[in-house]
Amino acid sequence: MKLNKIFLFSIFIFLNLKSQHIYNNIDNKDNLNIVPHKEIILDAVNDLFTIKNNPNDLFKQFDSQSQKRWGRSELVGTIYKSGWLRDNSEYFKPTVLGIIDLIPSEKYYIKLALISNDHPQGNSIQVIYNLIANYDSKNKKVNFSKFTDWYIRDWYSEQVGNILYYKRNKKTFSEQQAHNLDEFNKELSEKFGIPVKKITYFSCVDAFDVYHLKGFDYAPNMFFARHGGLVSYGGEGSYEHIIYSANDNEFYPHELSHFYIDEFSNNDTSRLASEGIATYLGGSGKPGLTYQHHLSVLNNFVKQNNIKINDMFIESKMKMIDSDVSTLYSIGALVAKIIYERNGINGWKEFLLLKESSLHKGISEILNVKESDLNALILSELNKF
Repeated sequence: MKLNKIFLFSIFIFLNLKSQHIYNNIDNKDNLNIVPHKEIILDAVNDLFTIKNNPNDLFKQFDSQSQKRWGRSELVGTIYKSGWLRDNSEYFKPTVLGIIDLIPSEKYYIKLALISNDHPQGNSIQVIYNLIANYDSKNKKVNFSKFTDWYIRDWYSEQVGNILYYKRNKKTFSEQQAHNLDEFNKELSEKFGIPVKKITYFSCVDAFDVYHLKGFDYAPNMFFARHGGLVSYGGEGSYEHIIYSANDNEFYPHELSHFYIDEFSNNDTSRLASEGIATYLGGSGKPGLTYQHHLSVLNNFVKQNNIKINDMFIESKMKMIDSDVSTLYSIGALVAKIIYERNGINGWKEFLLLKESSLHKGISEILNVKESDLNALILSELNKF
């Protein structure tokens, strides 16, 4: 049997690197794919974790194209957060699982695992993550690129208005959904009085596809839900606002809404407000999960369980009603609806400035009702669904 390049993992060994911030399990003796410039590449990876607490210095380790396209958060977030557990920056030790050349002596694929030092049950691995290393043969130096750019090199892409789409298969790309989202983007711009957002939209099949695209072979979040999505702030142009959709379609108004909502939010903004407004504007993940559907499910739930809605404003008291509808999204959408119909965008701006601890009082003041009458007002609106 003819052997092509085969990447074999060797037994675990510890390399005595200059700062000893990483482990690796690469041994050329047992590896049919000998890695040129291995020590230089490993030193460069080690340097990433030596300076991991300084995001500005981390950012400089990436090539200029990645910096411009992806921005700081997307490039360095995983490395910067690698020690975030139990206030111990060394709790997770980076381990290089393997390196293979994509372009000989020029571009390398690196697989990293963040493995806990004491291996407590159920918490031994934080993530398994991929990076691209670029070797400069003239200066004998290494910089890095985001894995996503390599991953999507053969994906179909199309610019639809202000949205740049990427999808693995052109045959499953919906022009109609894409144009509908572009129109929704313009509508939000007019509603909020903000310039139209330029967006990059990654249309993925499911959550596993999203995380693989982002460079993860493993992250706990991959198993939280099969579908859904998330948004991120990237670099310049279309990449300034990024939507990762795990719904296998090109229409995700809920996530797009967050870019406009965030313009009026701060660190104290409650999820009841941000997710509620987004659900009122764009429903939630799956097609058909409009805010009206959420409120219909909530209405039945409240009647069957005799629940006082304003007792569930606090996120810790919220729960899933069924596999698609939560009290967080549905109650938030109901409150957002009432506020908007009475006070418009200015009411939402006030809603988004409320701390979670002051929601009951603050919502009552926005709606100009007594706190004792707030639950009755909300129920009267809910009974319409």
